Amino acid sequence: MTKITFKQYILVTILFFMGLNFAFSQQTNINRKPEYMKFDVQYGILDGGQVEIKVDTGLQYIDGKVCHKIGMWAQTVGMVGWFSKINNEWYSLVDTTTKLPYKFVRNIQENNYRLKEVSTYDRAKSEVFVSTQTDTSEFKVNFYKTSAFAHDLVSAYFAFRFYDFADVRKKDTLSIPVFIEDKQYIFKMRYIGKKKIKTIFGKKTKAIVISPIMPPNKMFKSGDDIRAYFSDDEFKIPLKMEAELVVGSIEAELKEYR
Repeated sequence: MTKITFKQYILVTILFFMGLNFAFSQQTNINRKPEYMKFDVQYGILDGGQVEIKVDTGLQYIDGKVCHKIGMWAQTVGMVGWFSKINNEWYSLVDTTTKLPYKFVRNIQENNYRLKEVSTYDRAKSEVFVSTQTDTSEFKVNFYKTSAFAHDLVSAYFAFRFYDFADVRKKDTLSIPVFIEDKQYIFKMRYIGKKKIKTIFGKKTKAIVISPIMPPNKMFKSGDDIRAYFSDDEFKIPLKMEAELVVGSIEAELKEYR
């Protein structure tokens, strides 16, 4: 029997609320207004966790660069929280000139484990400078090669919201380079189509449906077992994520938006 850890299901949730970046217009405004989103996560019949996203449209000046901050938080709650305490934060500082992340920060608190990681991108050299510090006070600094257009987990989702789906056909494959921890990955997702679903905005909210193309693994039954729903409008608000596992299921649903 395949066992999914609580760390894995929270990570899966985050991955499916990221997105894809194609032909990101240099003239596009990074966002129209500040936003706050809150999602409830269920693992089977259990209340598993909460995920929050906050988009701050105020400008931050970092190392001579003008940036916007986009933050995400995930924590376990309810019965799941009795067995595994998770309180993780990710935030990205997106350069307003390149529309790509300049700095990405992970603050990880999982039971007694602690990690702080700061990744700083050098676009001219196609490099990322990563410093990590653990709860044992171990401190490491490394340089890694990346593509000039690499995203982090948070900025990738955010850039997706400005993509025009007018010319995308069903089952088209979309991909994006994303740097995570110490490696760059090419994430691929399949456009499933459009569907009306029940959300906090109404019983028949129009949604765009995306499904990631997963590598062979023992967690999922088949290729389209994970689906992410975004509002079919200019804002591409994440509405819902659902995943069918070999054992159980995961669902994250938007419960608050302002």
